[in-house]
Amino acid sequence: VLMHAFDDSITLGLFPDYASTLNPFFFLRNLLGALVLAGLVIALIRRRIIAGQKQVTSRADLLALALLAVIMISGFLLEAAQIISEPIFDQMVADYHGSDDAEELAALKAVWANDYCVVFDPPAAVTTELLSTGADLNEESCVTCHDRPAAAFGSLPLALLATPVAPLLNELRADVLLWHLHYLACFLGLALLPFTKFLHLVTTPMTLALRAATTAAPELVGDGNARLNRKTQRALALDGCTHCGACSQSCSVAPSAAILANPVILPSEKLLRLRKSTRRSLSSGARAQFSEGSFICTECGRCTRICPSGLDLQDLWRAGKTDLA
Repeated sequence: VLMHAFDDSITLGLFPDYASTLNPFFFLRNLLGALVLAGLVIALIRRRIIAGQKQVTSRADLLALALLAVIMISGFLLEAAQIISEPIFDQMVADYHGSDDAEELAALKAVWANDYCVVFDPPAAVTTELLSTGADLNEESCVTCHDRPAAAFGSLPLALLATPVAPLLNELRADVLLWHLHYLACFLGLALLPFTKFLHLVTTPMTLALRAATTAAPELVGDGNARLNRKTQRALALDGCTHCGACSQSCSVAPSAAILANPVILPSEKLLRLRKSTRRSLSSGARAQFSEGSFICTECGRCTRICPSGLDLQDLWRAGKTDLA
């Protein structure tokens, strides 16, 4: 998000010579995308192999995984389509080379077919003489903002795999179609940010900072809500949950959820119900489930101690019980 999606606002400000097709940015974009994909794979594996994890997988979790997968995969495919794109090469020549000389154009095509994996239709002639001439032209016009795509370790293999059908992809402008898909998915993620678990990207760091502050200096808490606004902390905590299920795995009364057929006994599910109760009236059945899940809690503190987001779950449970009472 910071380096790629907001590159004009952030990366360019930090690195005046920045271009998305230069290294180390070519490599870093692929590395960060690969890290996100690895995280998605780990999340899916956890939900397959950890029995209790299946109990706490919600539609919001699946939406998050699916949307991130679309963003990442479409990004790699987009970059692969751009690598082999003849129309992008033609646009680059028109914008930066400034010459219609057929011999110069043939020399540039030879270099970009040989070194940059662009696929031309008909195929570009590649000879030693053309490569020598093209190298000088490339040095003058292109290398200041284009590196060879070898560092794009995720996108380049996809581009090479697509080489046999590259003329068709270029004719269909697959790069433009994938660009729209990629950015539509990104904007959808940003649009959903305030309304889904994606908001924890903002709220979790804040709750961790608040928890660290109150742990290091408990006198900050004062009497009741005097010094730290407890209601604000609770509001942040409600949106700071990543629904990882760690609290439900360690909950001392979790076995009761299966016996009583009430998943709201599990802390991760109870927190979702608590959040709903603060924003709309619960039906009588949902309120009964929430009540049973709340009052069966022994407040042993395990969930708060293990929460990776630093949520003070005990405080939330006490607030929920007060509201129910």
